Amino acid sequence: MKGRSPIFRLLLAGLAVITLTATLPATSPVALAQDSASSLFAPSQPRFLDVDEAFRYHINLNSSEQIAIHWQIAPGYYLYADKFAVTLSAANQADQAPELHIPPGKPHVDEYFGAVEVFYEHAVLTVDLPPALAGKNTTLLLNYQGCADAGLCYPPEQREIDIWHAPQDQKSEKNHN
Repeated sequence: MKGRSPIFRLLLAGLAVITLTATLPATSPVALAQDSASSLFAPSQPRFLDVDEAFRYHINLNSSEQIAIHWQIAPGYYLYADKFAVTLSAANQADQAPELHIPPGKPHVDEYFGAVEVFYEHAVLTVDLPPALAGKNTTLLLNYQGCADAGLCYPPEQREIDIWHAPQDQKSEKNHN
């Protein structure tokens, strides 16, 4: 820039500053402070329970041919009635499958599954064991699925349930989770 006047250099420098300023976002310091403050006080994302915390169950042996599955469901969570299933493990095959009895649930419209029945708070399911397994130690596979009201749906779950028969005239109870 030799040979240029100081006024020209000053104008050129001013033009560069204006150009750089024009390309920056037009956010005032007050707006930046308000955005920072609002993010400090914004509600945090919900914390979801682990699946085993949200859906706890224990097993009662009602008789040599029937068990009861008692569900304790955390507040704000629910289980789908139609996602329950009980099958025999591969090691305990019999001619008949266990028969699962599910009580009526509460009607619910689900964004994924449409009109369904669900259980809040608690549910008691009963399972009739096949006659060939009555009184014998057995392993069942329990399937279920649930969601949180706040928007999280857990994937389908499967748990092994070991059924052992206590000596005559004793009931067994086994807690899970």
